Amino acid sequence: MTTRTERYAIAWLALITALLFSSPLRAQQNNSGETKGVRSGDYNVKQTIEFGYRDSMIDGNINNYDTFENLGSGVRLFNYTLDMQSVDHKGVFFDSLTFSNFGYGGDPNDVTRLRIEKNKWYDFRAMFRRDKNFWDYNLLANPLNPASSVPALAIVNSPHSMDLVRRMQDYNLTLLPESRLRFRLGYSHNVNEGPGFTTLDGGTEPLLAETFHYTTNAYRLGADYRFFPKTTVSFDELLTYFKQDNTVTDQNFPFVLSNGTPADLGIVFNTAGNTPCAKPIANGTTTPPTATANCNGYLAYNRIGRPRGSFPTERLSFESSYFRNLEMSGSVSYSSDNNSIPDFSEVINSWTSRTASRGSTVGGPSDAKRISVNADWSGVIA
Repeated sequence: MTTRTERYAIAWLALITALLFSSPLRAQQNNSGETKGVRSGDYNVKQTIEFGYRDSMIDGNINNYDTFENLGSGVRLFNYTLDMQSVDHKGVFFDSLTFSNFGYGGDPNDVTRLRIEKNKWYDFRAMFRRDKNFWDYNLLANPLNPASSVPALAIVNSPHSMDLVRRMQDYNLTLLPESRLRFRLGYSHNVNEGPGFTTLDGGTEPLLAETFHYTTNAYRLGADYRFFPKTTVSFDELLTYFKQDNTVTDQNFPFVLSNGTPADLGIVFNTAGNTPCAKPIANGTTTPPTATANCNGYLAYNRIGRPRGSFPTERLSFESSYFRNLEMSGSVSYSSDNNSIPDFSEVINSWTSRTASRGSTVGGPSDAKRISVNADWSGVIA
């Protein structure tokens, strides 16, 4: 997770970089207000930058504000663009370069785009995106724990929350983009990770700490061939790999048993309804308080699962407007999806007085496979 200090450092770094780029190149404007750019070697260069400081003065529940807005105070790079165009389309390494950024400095959404082209040789595009997804929505209502409960333990924070950051990278390269036969390469990397809290349904509902980590890698390889005028046939090989490394554990033990074992009586306290029991506290003078031995509660909870998936896909498609007043497109694809969980494990050490049961253990591998074949054709008569 990115700390506040790191976010400020990123903002200042982006600002300094932009200023260094822009200082030797002062663009000019014509009478219409359009930026003309400056000549630098064989290129016409244009740059724009917009930065500033945002001051957010928020009262009330900050977590609720961050759930829906999450716009904090600090230095912001609102927008920076760099555009370089070869004057005679004879640049040494590229004929066109476009670089743009916005959102850096602490905003929940940051984007960087880069496109580089060399006339008739290649077209390269890259994108980086970062989305911050914060969820801690407390309605300030407490239907689970009545005030008449002894003890009366109010839930002042949302028992279901998360603070995730998703980082997405996309890279695409087209070789010989204007020729009859062209090739395409691509790669995407997507990571979504962060901490969160959840509860286990039923009974006392223990508050569980959850760590999220999802990773997706996608590889793309394709070719396009123009057989006839206005007719292109394409072949694509798509390889997608997914993995999940989440863990869920009980780390909330505000009570102990008489023998000193840490205990979690859950977040639901309604002693009139015998939850977690009629008299949950046996001795309130100890630190932490000693729980009644026959109360519903948890001594340990742990769940680990590492799902893995691979999704190879082959696709053959075409587009054609060869015939007058008729446009056609179609494709056929084959995909074999393989999913496995090699080491799922859920260990519950608890006591439920209603059923007089003492926890459970679930574990073992699992595998699944799905084969999918799709075909479609469409035509438009003008």
